[in-house]
Amino acid sequence: AVGDDELLSTTNHNNNTNLPSSSSSSSFTLSGVNFQLKRGEVLAVVGPVGSGKSTLIQAILGDVQSSPDTSIIINTSSTHNGNTTNKTNASISYAAQTPFILSTTVRENILFGSSNTNFDRERYERVLDACCLRPDLLQWPSGDMTQIGERGVTMSGGQKARVSAARAVYNTGNNNNNNSCNSNLALFDDILSALDANTSQQLFDNLFDNTNNNNNNRHLLLHNAGVVLVTHSQHVLKRVDKILVLDNGEAIFYGTWNELQSFDEAVHTTRHKATLQSMRSSSLQHSSAAAAASDNDIIVSAAAVSNDKQQQQRQQIKKTESYYKSDDDDEDALNDKIKGGTIIEAEGREHGISSISIWILWFKYAGGIVFITVQIFLMAFDRGSYVAIDWWLATWTSAAGRAVTVFGNIEFPNQHDSQTPYIVVYAVLVASVLCFVTMRSQWMVTGGIRASRRVFFNMTRRVLHAPMSYFDTHPIGRILNRFTFDVEQVDITLAQSMSIFIIATSWLVAGQVVIIAVVPWLFIISAFVLF
Repeated sequence: AVGDDELLSTTNHNNNTNLPSSSSSSSFTLSGVNFQLKRGEVLAVVGPVGSGKSTLIQAILGDVQSSPDTSIIINTSSTHNGNTTNKTNASISYAAQTPFILSTTVRENILFGSSNTNFDRERYERVLDACCLRPDLLQWPSGDMTQIGERGVTMSGGQKARVSAARAVYNTGNNNNNNSCNSNLALFDDILSALDANTSQQLFDNLFDNTNNNNNNRHLLLHNAGVVLVTHSQHVLKRVDKILVLDNGEAIFYGTWNELQSFDEAVHTTRHKATLQSMRSSSLQHSSAAAAASDNDIIVSAAAVSNDKQQQQRQQIKKTESYYKSDDDDEDALNDKIKGGTIIEAEGREHGISSISIWILWFKYAGGIVFITVQIFLMAFDRGSYVAIDWWLATWTSAAGRAVTVFGNIEFPNQHDSQTPYIVVYAVLVASVLCFVTMRSQWMVTGGIRASRRVFFNMTRRVLHAPMSYFDTHPIGRILNRFTFDVEQVDITLAQSMSIFIIATSWLVAGQVVIIAVVPWLFIISAFVLF
C-alpha cells in the first residue's frame, strides 16, 4: 500500500529480477529499480545513452511488460477541497521524446480533447508562459488558433517539444478543473534536448525547479503532481527532489543531490564509477561557470536587463490577452482568426452525376477520335448482328411450307425440305455476334486501362514536381487516397460505367433504326421524344 501523498512506487522484490521482461533472453531489461515519488516531487532520471531511461517510462505507462517479481503501484486517489476521490483507472500525462503533434490548431494540440466547458483560461495562459510559447504565438498568423501542418511540419523541433510539454502540464495537477482526464502524474521523456540552452533553462525554471529561490510558476502548475523527468542535462540535478541514475539497464543510485555527492562508489563496477563521476564533475563545472559569469556581471546592467525582460513580457501578455478577447466576446472574430490560421486546404469533392467534361476527358484519355470511331464501328456490327439474328429467325419461321427469297435474289428452300441452309446462316450470325461482342468488350477495357494509366502518370508527375508547400497544405493520407481508392474507381467503376453507357446508347440507336425501318413515319415521334 502507498500513502495518500505517494503517487508512484516501483519495487523489485528480488534484486536479480528484471523490471521489463520478455520471452527472449537477449532482450534489454532493467534491474534493481526501486523508488517512490510523492506529490509535488520531481524525480530526474539520468544516465548514458541506451541505459534504459525511456524503457523505464514505457514500463510505468504499461507499454513494457514487467516481471512477476516487480510491482509498479500508481496511487489513483486525488484530494480536492479536503475530500479524497478514488479513480478506477490511473490517468498519466506524458510528453514523449518524439513529440506527438496533431494536424490541428495549437490550442487543440494543448487541450488534447478537453471539452470547451472544462476549458480553464487562466491555467491555459500560465501554461503558455511556463512553456515559453508566448513569443511563438505572436509570430504565428492566428496565434494559438494557427493550424499545424501534418506531423508538425510547419513547426521547429523546439516548438513541437514545447507544445507537447504544454499539453502534459495543462492536463496535470489541476484539481480546480473537473475534467475526468486530469492526472496527478506527469512523465517527461527528454523534452529539454530539443531546446536551445536559454529556452531549456527557462522552461526548467518554470516547471521543474524545486529550489527555494524558484519563482511561483512551478508551484502554481505542478504543485499537486508528481513529475518524472528524463534528461541528459546533468547540471540541473541539484535543483530536483530525487535522482535516479541508470547505467546499462541497472539502477546504480537513487536519492537526493547531497546523497549523490557522498555516495560510496566502491560497491559498483568501473563503468558505474565513471558514470557517477562524470555526472558530478559535469554538474560542478556548470555551477562554477555559472558562478563566474554571475560575479563578472555588473549589477546595474543585470537589473536593467531584468527590467527590460519584464517589460517585454508584460507587452507580450497584453498583446496576446487582447488577441484572445475575441474568443469569448465575438464568435465571428474567432471564426476569422481560425480561418486566417488554416494551413490544410479543404478537400474538393463533387457529388451527384458526373459532368459532361469528365466524360469527354475520359474518352480523350482512352484514345480520342480513334477510340470512339473503332468503338462505334464495333458496336454497330454487334447490334447489327443481334438484329440480324431476330430477322433471320423471323425469316426462318416464315419458310414453313414455302421457299423464301432474301435480298431479292437469294432463295432458301422450304424448311420441310431442308433445314441445313437456315442452320448454317444462324450459326454464322451467332458466331459473328460472339466475335463482335468480344472485340468491342476488349476494346472498351483497353481504352479504360489507357485512360487510367494516363491519369495515374499525370497525377504522379504533378505530385513529384509539386513544391514543398503543397505537402504542407495537403495531408499525405489524402494524397495516398488519390493513388489508391480513386485510381481503383477510374480502373473499375468508371470503366464499367462508360461501358454500360455505350451499350445502352447502342441499344437505343439500334431500336430506333428498326422502328423507323418498319414504320418510317414514327421518325417524327422518336425525334420529338429524344430531342
